[in-house]
Amino acid sequence: MWLSAFSIVVLVISMMYLLVMVAITAGWFHQDKTWLQTLQAQKKISVVVAARNEESTIGLLLKSIEQQRYNPLFFEVVIVDDHSTDLTFAVILYFISEHSELNIRVIKATGQGKKAAIKQGISSTKANLIITTDADCVVPPDWLQTCVDAFENKELKLLLAPVIYKKTTGLFQNFFCLEFFSLVASGAGAAAINMPFMGNGANMAFTRQAYEAGITSKAYNRYTSGDDVFLIHQTVKKFGRKSVRFLLHHQMLVETPPPVSIKQFLNQRLRWASKAKGYQSPEAIMVSLVVMLANSMLVVLFLTGFWLNWLWPVFGLLLVTKSLIDMPLVFGYADFAHRSDLKKWFIPFSFLYPFYIVMVGLTSLVFSFNWKGRHYSR
Repeated sequence: MWLSAFSIVVLVISMMYLLVMVAITAGWFHQDKTWLQTLQAQKKISVVVAARNEESTIGLLLKSIEQQRYNPLFFEVVIVDDHSTDLTFAVILYFISEHSELNIRVIKATGQGKKAAIKQGISSTKANLIITTDADCVVPPDWLQTCVDAFENKELKLLLAPVIYKKTTGLFQNFFCLEFFSLVASGAGAAAINMPFMGNGANMAFTRQAYEAGITSKAYNRYTSGDDVFLIHQTVKKFGRKSVRFLLHHQMLVETPPPVSIKQFLNQRLRWASKAKGYQSPEAIMVSLVVMLANSMLVVLFLTGFWLNWLWPVFGLLLVTKSLIDMPLVFGYADFAHRSDLKKWFIPFSFLYPFYIVMVGLTSLVFSFNWKGRHYSR
């Protein structure tokens, strides 16, 4: 009897995962790129950046913004220094003094944390179109122009765009990159089938109207993380599914450095996972639940196999099946990012991933985490 029930549970979870991933993967490979036209539109735009202890990276971001092929009279940059304890503020001031042709301002944060800093920065601007990125990112030369052209589509309220980790050496960095690719590609594929539920604030643009509607969400204000995800959910709720789009375009591709250590990686993922308890979006809840169930099933099968050895072949079969399901999406993003060198790491990544995702998911419900010198409760 229990074997029949076990078989049914395994089959149901596997089919749910298959359906979800096939839908997202289909979205990734059939993204509509015809809606973006190269119009060379000109409109006011505000770039808002929260920075904390980024003295070694903020200069690279500012340099890439200086190289934008967009009229500097039509954009401003507002950097909110989130109580940095290093020379971040001084580095920004020096750059401003050397580039008077650019409209760049730096202000001291009055609140605590990235979400408060972004809110303060946006409140100090007047443009109706806002774009956010992180202080450790580098943006391409046509980033602003492409973004502005996208918003010529009047239905668009929030634009998601691709982010990649900079190419570095290191075994663990390969794992970090593949995991990050799977996240970004999943968000892109879901948005393409009008189920947007995930994005990255390191490369996101939105109208002031969408932002002002988004920050009224209780979840937005309750959780440390989620300035990006909760804004997406609220925009969909307020303006409809087609108001959020993902623009898969190399001119929108932003680079950011990968975590330098396993500890930093896990703290970052715990910070991201901590907001899942606040999800109200049906798509976000469904996908998160299915992914967690599928990976938990694999972990349980592997561990139980120490007592019931016949479960290990079942684990192996399901792991191979899951890997084949995941492969097109991850490989698709690797090709887009010109990182085919990572494909050879996909098999070990596929074995480690279930254990990692279950550990992070469970740990985020119990433990607090540290980020940029601050301690956050769950």
